[in-house]
Amino acid sequence: MLVRRPSIRPRWLVALLALGASGAIGWERPARADEPVATSGAAASTDARRMAATEFRKGEQLFKAARYADAAKAFERALAIAPHAATLWNAAEANAMAGNAPRAANLYARYRGTGGNESAAELDRRLADLGQKLGRIRMRGRGATHVTIDGQAVDPKLEATYVDVGDHEVAADLADGSVLRRKVSVAAGAAVTVLLEPEAAPNAPADPRPTDAALAPEHAAGKLAPTWFYVGVGVTAVLGVATAWSGLDTRSARDDYKADPAPTQEEYDAGRSKETRTNILLGATVVGAAATAAVGVFFTRWGGSSGHAARLRLEPGCASLELSSRF
Repeated sequence: MLVRRPSIRPRWLVALLALGASGAIGWERPARADEPVATSGAAASTDARRMAATEFRKGEQLFKAARYADAAKAFERALAIAPHAATLWNAAEANAMAGNAPRAANLYARYRGTGGNESAAELDRRLADLGQKLGRIRMRGRGATHVTIDGQAVDPKLEATYVDVGDHEVAADLADGSVLRRKVSVAAGAAVTVLLEPEAAPNAPADPRPTDAALAPEHAAGKLAPTWFYVGVGVTAVLGVATAWSGLDTRSARDDYKADPAPTQEEYDAGRSKETRTNILLGATVVGAAATAAVGVFFTRWGGSSGHAARLRLEPGCASLELSSRF
């Protein structure tokens, strides 16, 4: 059916429009078919009201004849001439019956707040049924004009515009004089928000030549202060001195043992103990030197360094270490 309540007959519609002309009901200037329902402003002229009533009657006749697409056009022509809540509802009904779901949903959405007689529950039911098959596009941003979706003007009073599922192009003239064009894809029952603001300027390309300042954080991250390297050097030096002393002491004990014409087991055991001590100290010195070198080369944060290289040489058979580095 066209409307839930008894159909508005043309003579009652003309009477209602006459009230609008006298100021009892305020309507805006005649609107185009794609413009929102007006609620204030200058009243339509007598001729315009007659034209709207004629188009309304045509819409009723076409709807009864099941020519829903033609009925929708007639109701929307009447709506453009003299906006009225009943005409808006009938236009939405006709578009829905004609299979033009997005147009019907947007007209139903425009009906909210017009003061028409259709219940909010019935309106919500129709929008829910259509919304399951459609997507919505929301616009956010101030100062944009001539906003369109796929070339069709967008009603700025709608919170969101219903569209068919798929890809769409949003265009708008922005406040800074630029033109926004954006492709969006909408799924059934989903909503997409488009920000009507200029896109942020791309960042300037980075200088491919790294600077010391740029490299410093990368090299410094997670590394140790040079103090730890110097501590390692000190510990290694102490171990080296102890190893050298122990080596000399062991050699002296060995010489004494060989020179004794009647060496004892006690002297032999003492000499072996000194030899073991020397070997342990030598091993600790080598490990300390290697660890200190690794800390200095790989794990120390050297301020203002431009590069580094290190070389470690161990000579078996003696306590000789060579450590060189470049920072």
